[in-house]
Amino acid sequence: AELDPEPLDASGVSSVMDPESAFWLEVKTGAACRDLGDAGDLTTLPKRTTIDLARLAHAPGVRHAAVLVVAFGPDEATLAHDAHALDRHAAEQGLPALGAVVRTFPLTDRHGNAAGLVALIPVGRA
Repeated sequence: AELDPEPLDASGVSSVMDPESAFWLEVKTGAACRDLGDAGDLTTLPKRTTIDLARLAHAPGVRHAAVLVVAFGPDEATLAHDAHALDRHAAEQGLPALGAVVRTFPLTDRHGNAAGLVALIPVGRA
């Protein structure tokens, strides 16, 4: 069976959203201590995040975007410092990061990770 390129809702209106109307969210994760190797290594998180910030800022048709960073590390202060440093670094690189919203929280120590971080970095247009 052939797929309808523009599915319609019950009222006959296209249910496909225009890319310029959508909110694009990239999620990046990292942990100081984990068993999955480099894929989620905290040390590679800044580079992976910066790549996504640049991609979203320059993508045609993307008007509303952000990168959500979820990370785990040794303590809240280090995680918060690193998130704000990443935001400053992105701005210094000419990326239109609009200021990170950073929240940290303590957690039961798990493999050397005693704190968590959630940071939202809104992306402007390049």
